[in-house]
Amino acid sequence: MPHFEFSEKDHSYFVGGAKVPSVSEVIAPLSDFSSVKPEIMRLACEFGNNAHKTIEFYLNDELDEISLDPRLTDVLEQFKAWDVRLSAYFFRGADWIVEKRCFHPSLKYGGTPDIVVPGYAIIDFKTRKTNPIKDILQLTAYEAFYGKPGSHRLIVLELYEDRYKEVDLSNHKLRKQAWPMFRYLLDRWHRENEFSLKIEGWENKGR
Repeated sequence: MPHFEFSEKDHSYFVGGAKVPSVSEVIAPLSDFSSVKPEIMRLACEFGNNAHKTIEFYLNDELDEISLDPRLTDVLEQFKAWDVRLSAYFFRGADWIVEKRCFHPSLKYGGTPDIVVPGYAIIDFKTRKTNPIKDILQLTAYEAFYGKPGSHRLIVLELYEDRYKEVDLSNHKLRKQAWPMFRYLLDRWHRENEFSLKIEGWENKGR
């Protein structure tokens, strides 16, 4: 299998030295942030990334809770409340896979699911309200790293405002169409990337 790498600097995935798309890049056409000021967007992304890291460190017993920003403490307390309620019975003592970089060898895309309980659930944290149109594609793409579409529960865990909210997309009306739609968007990314590389190569030959 080709060597798989992840660049922390720009959150890019590479296989055999060639860039492959992330799940987020593939489903990007479904997002429109044109009306959001760049600084607000930057701060929101930064907070979301820090929230993910906080939970990752907590689950790996590497978190210094005393040093946390108060807003991140709120996120962590919400996660703990969810963890205590569900882990006692839903996951049946199964091992959690936390923030593991993944690569689909045949379809050539990468991604990092927040939590995977193999055979049970794919779980993604959001510091915003669930967007089923986009989020179900993300979870379905992650699911393909671990099994066939439809083999896991798909759960969004909202961690914002003053309490957590679990949104189960497993039986959402878009579930059956999610995998074909993701494949369509993935094919689009590869076509456009191939076109861009072709143009770049042609221009370089003429210089």
